[in-house]
Amino acid sequence: MRKVSASTYLLLSIVLFLLSLIFLKSTTFELQKTNDSFNSFVQNGKVYDNLKKNWSKESTQKDLEKIISGLKIKDLSKKVTGKKIYISFEDKSLKKIDKFLNKVLNSHFKIISLNITDDTLQIEVGL
Repeated sequence: MRKVSASTYLLLSIVLFLLSLIFLKSTTFELQKTNDSFNSFVQNGKVYDNLKKNWSKESTQKDLEKIISGLKIKDLSKKVTGKKIYISFEDKSLKKIDKFLNKVLNSHFKIISLNITDDTLQIEVGL
């Protein structure tokens, strides 16, 4: 039987060490990727929880009233039902319609339907 030299053992141990380093590097990369995904999930959960705490019927109605009073719209009809607010107004000036629409769309409202014609805006906001 042939004897295995010490240099063969040394070479074999170096190859095993290098393979271990490669597997360790790939495992740490996967762990980092999973950790980033988990942190993103936790961040989304915090955003959702914050929205859930701040979203109420009263705050939605108050914010809409603030927008309406800020733009001084006179010919506005507003109808509040159980879970929806219907708003419609007619104005020859497209600037008022545009400003109102921009303010509503840039706010955190649950918009159910939106109808825009030449001089009429009808919007349905959920509570």
